[in-house]
Amino acid sequence: MMPCQLHVPLDDAPSSLLPSIREEEESENPEHTHRRVERQKRRQRDQDDLEDFLAKHQFPDVNMRQRKQRSHRCGRLTCLFPEQEELYPIHAAAMEGNLKMVVLLVRAGANREQETSRGRTASELVEQSMRQDAADGASVSRVVNSRRIEILQVLEGT
Repeated sequence: MMPCQLHVPLDDAPSSLLPSIREEEESENPEHTHRRVERQKRRQRDQDDLEDFLAKHQFPDVNMRQRKQRSHRCGRLTCLFPEQEELYPIHAAAMEGNLKMVVLLVRAGANREQETSRGRTASELVEQSMRQDAADGASVSRVVNSRRIEILQVLEGT
């Protein structure tokens, strides 16, 4: 007597078996393998970009602050006691207009509502720069304005 082999169509397979069955099918399909490899490469590039940004701005982590010095002039001499505002990575990326980094920081767990030492959120900093440009009569390109709007949408979670 021959052992009976049961063939279960994929749609009727028990849910506990589906992941392993689908993984086998995907591993055999070169297109799926290519997509998976590309996703892994993209994730690694994004992780590298995030680490580079944090290192460049001397942030130890996505939710740890850094002291940003803004020196101002007192008469002819640079003031010995510059104003200091403690920023977080989300503020630096938003102020730079770096949409990709804002997205990566949010995905990495950065607090969208984090306030600077002066109580300003990243959204408020972006809005302030937009108001300042309008008040100064600066001709800001549509690209810059649309990027700022996209940053605001990411920060507001919409």
